[in-house]
Amino acid sequence: MLWFSCRIVCQTVAVSRPMNITVVVSLDQSSTPYAQQFSYQNPEVMSLSPKVGPKSGGTRLTIQGKKLNTGSSLRVILGDTNCTVIGPVASTLIHCVTPAVNSPLNTSVRVKFDNTIRSLSRDLFKFTEDPNVTRIHPLTTFHAGGRTVTVEGFYFTSVQQPQMFVKQKDTKSNLTNCDVLSAERMTCPFPALATDHRLRRSTANSQPSVGFVMDGVKSVRDLSAYFPDVHSSVKVVANPVYNKFKNGRKVYKGEALVLQGKNLNAASEPSDVKVTIGKSQCKVKSLTQDSLLCTPPDKQPPGVTAGHEDTNKLPEVVVVVGNLEYELGELEYQQPVNQGNELWIIGVALGGGILITIIIVILIIYKRKSTYAERQFKKMQIQLDTLESNVRNECKQAFAELQTEVSDFTSDLNAKGVPFWDFRTYTFKVLFPSYNDHPILHSTPPSVTTTFGGTDQALGQFNQLLNSKQFLLIFIRTLEEQKSFMIRDKALVASLLMVVLQDKMEYATDILKALLNELIDRSVEKKNPKLMFRRTESVVEKLLTNWMSLCMYDYLKKHAGKTMFMLYKSIKHQTEKGPVDAITSEAKYSLSEDRLLREKIDFNTLTVELTTESCREPVMCKVLDCDTITQAKQKSLDAIYRNTPFSVRPSIYDVELEIKHKMKRVNTLAHYHIPDHSEMTLVRKQDNNEGVRKVHGRLEITSGSTLNAVVEVEDGVKVWHLVGLHANCSQLITLAT
Repeated sequence: MLWFSCRIVCQTVAVSRPMNITVVVSLDQSSTPYAQQFSYQNPEVMSLSPKVGPKSGGTRLTIQGKKLNTGSSLRVILGDTNCTVIGPVASTLIHCVTPAVNSPLNTSVRVKFDNTIRSLSRDLFKFTEDPNVTRIHPLTTFHAGGRTVTVEGFYFTSVQQPQMFVKQKDTKSNLTNCDVLSAERMTCPFPALATDHRLRRSTANSQPSVGFVMDGVKSVRDLSAYFPDVHSSVKVVANPVYNKFKNGRKVYKGEALVLQGKNLNAASEPSDVKVTIGKSQCKVKSLTQDSLLCTPPDKQPPGVTAGHEDTNKLPEVVVVVGNLEYELGELEYQQPVNQGNELWIIGVALGGGILITIIIVILIIYKRKSTYAERQFKKMQIQLDTLESNVRNECKQAFAELQTEVSDFTSDLNAKGVPFWDFRTYTFKVLFPSYNDHPILHSTPPSVTTTFGGTDQALGQFNQLLNSKQFLLIFIRTLEEQKSFMIRDKALVASLLMVVLQDKMEYATDILKALLNELIDRSVEKKNPKLMFRRTESVVEKLLTNWMSLCMYDYLKKHAGKTMFMLYKSIKHQTEKGPVDAITSEAKYSLSEDRLLREKIDFNTLTVELTTESCREPVMCKVLDCDTITQAKQKSLDAIYRNTPFSVRPSIYDVELEIKHKMKRVNTLAHYHIPDHSEMTLVRKQDNNEGVRKVHGRLEITSGSTLNAVVEVEDGVKVWHLVGLHANCSQLITLAT
């Protein structure tokens, strides 16, 4: 600590974290102590701009961060050299100018706050070769300036804002900003030169030269000294002058527009001149010493008043060249007058005759089209009326049948009740949908003692920790930060947590709210809140699903479950009344347009009597003649076990359909739709076809002649081919397991 007559200087000690302290200065016990708040801050350096500059230095760097005005001294270090800090240091910005280095290199960027150093680990500053100029064109300009010059060279992109000036003896013009097109090319406007008569005459008698300001690069400021092979001398001529229109107006007769003046092409090319008529462009075709030729628009543009188009005003011709702008006057279009009355009359007569002929042809075609359209309309009207009548009758019949069947469903539900899962099974199905069995369904095995105690004791202590909100939140965050913690693992952890917390729903709700707040904050920071809850990618999303499912069990069982079950049964019954494609699941009576069976399928409804091995009482079942065997078995199971929960009834793969007391025809090639000239292969019979024959029946034919038209195969079922018995046999189908 240093003592002075008017101040005390001391050095702070290091602390482990940012904090606010109070500095108290007391000279002796009799004096009043002086107290002042002092803050320990943690400055952060975040980004650097720009990241490249010439090796001669002079580049203005901007360092962004937080709390950058910390401490009493500040240094910016590029590698081993200092970057000169300029201007006041703000809390978030530091500006400095780079020094010169000997050769191109990449340097680290460090900021020293007193004795503390902060580095930009990701951003390096690159010193490149100094920009150089190889060619400048054109080198002719007029006193007003503004003509665009193209500069070629190298390393232009290492300079943030190159500027151009014109130097004559000890006089330097104003700076103009250049546009960098690439590392080897940029464009700059010539600056305005001398404005008074004396300086103009001096400029005309000498050769000024071009120079550039590119950060700290000195070589481009004096091209004649550092780049003697580059032509940098500028020829300065008098300003071009465009004459105004006589009386402020000119008549345009449909030819090219000619503008008069003097000294027009001394330092200008057609591409340097812009001519506007109102707000439309007049494309410049040629430019001479005393005239400019351009092509106006075909139609007269409207005038301009206060920057807006005005149709009541003639357009004004304006010429812009460099920094000069000339308003020449208004331009009026004059349409050429046709000469020769005879040609005009002949043309009108010929055009009228052609027009009348076209009108007559159009009327004839229109009449025929309208008559045909009227006939088609009447035909379509009849078809629509017929279709409407058929649909109306079909809807009435379907509605009546649906009312009857819904009444049957309702009576069955009132008698048997909705087959709800019990809460234990419901919870297991919700939490572990992909498991048929799980250790939580079984009693806990006896504990095995270990060196550190028993398993039961460890699980008990872990259970106590789970009851701590702080531990549980940290536990979930830690798991989600693990890269090996997959989505399936997150869902499993959420399910296991809900099993543990199902008796403490208030505590579970509190945990869920805390996790949801964190999830929402993260989504807002990432600027994608719309993607939240669309996929279960975190523990809290699966936890929310499980929490809602468990909370809704009583509501589903007491209120919504029966209605939803009735809706499901009704939709299923209505869909199965029409054809359903067993492969694509497209249906005629589909609720979704994407799954609509658009092909017209002819089908008939069949009513069959079903029996089972355990119950011989026939049950009526409606099937379609276009149903597959699997679909018929599904409908048969629905009819027989309609009051039985789905989980306890047989599967379609556990049963077969057997036809009793019925003739069965042997399949022919027509049943398989075998076309003409089809390719077939004759292969040896495999032994494993026995199972197929057992399912579909077996027809044994001996080598002798067959005189019987009907052959009994098994259980009284008879088969026939071309000739069979036409006796009426009852259609009794047995569902066999």
